[in-house]
Amino acid sequence: MSIRGVSFEIYSECNKALSKVLSGIDVGKYNWYIDQDQTEGWILNTNTDFFEYSFYTGELLNKIIQKPHYITFAKMMAYPGKNFDGEIQSFEDFMNSKCIILVLIYDCEYVEIYSKDKKVIEYYKNLGNLVFSNFDYITDANDTRIRLDIIS
Repeated sequence: MSIRGVSFEIYSECNKALSKVLSGIDVGKYNWYIDQDQTEGWILNTNTDFFEYSFYTGELLNKIIQKPHYITFAKMMAYPGKNFDGEIQSFEDFMNSKCIILVLIYDCEYVEIYSKDKKVIEYYKNLGNLVFSNFDYITDANDTRIRLDIIS
């Protein structure tokens, strides 16, 4: 059985959810593509969109996730360098892409992280339910996703 990623829950009132969700990822190491059609979030107390752009350097993303924010749903993809190679719709697309990590957040509190980097999986394994609720592995056997999207 192959581990594809991890799933867990965060508290919806967490006002720096992405900082917590991405804690096991060296955010600055990657360039990030934010699928604007699959993402909705705000900077707290401003009603300003949290993600202004589709592409972020890791350094810039690290800065903005420190601002108080609220994420309703998000699809984020991490790439080494400037290797963005198109939309990822399925797990097969993910495996055949240059994307290293794909993060899905939905209904304000449910998180799925697919990762080709086994160190990322190991980090979350070590924290598991100590930090996150309902931690589980996403495996070949239990992954029911047909599409790696939040909104169909």
